[in-house]
Amino acid sequence: MPRHVPRGGSSAPAQWREITMRLFHATSTESAAAIVSEGFKDGEGHFGTNMKHRGVWLSDSPVDVNEGAKADEVVLAVNISKGLVKGFEWIEEGKGFREFLIPAALLNEQGRISIVHSRK
Repeated sequence: MPRHVPRGGSSAPAQWREITMRLFHATSTESAAAIVSEGFKDGEGHFGTNMKHRGVWLSDSPVDVNEGAKADEVVLAVNISKGLVKGFEWIEEGKGFREFLIPAALLNEQGRISIVHSRK
């Protein structure tokens, strides 16, 4: 079962807020176009827990459908301050990558979104 790291992204030390992370979000071609033009939208679910959570899943390396992405036609990159997102990390034993469930509003306000891979 995944373990959610307590939220607290914006209270990170100032030097961490200045370091930029590059996170990735795999999606469909249609969803990528909507994200680039309108921004991310929060998803909602229990995600292996007893509580309902909201946000956008991102990882520190590109993942595909075999690793949990719903679609992987397009991979988006989001450059964002490490200090803003560190409190949104989810830790699950045995995963070869780091995962984050980040509020869409934070990504849209503070992130720089780009397309890094498209299969079409």
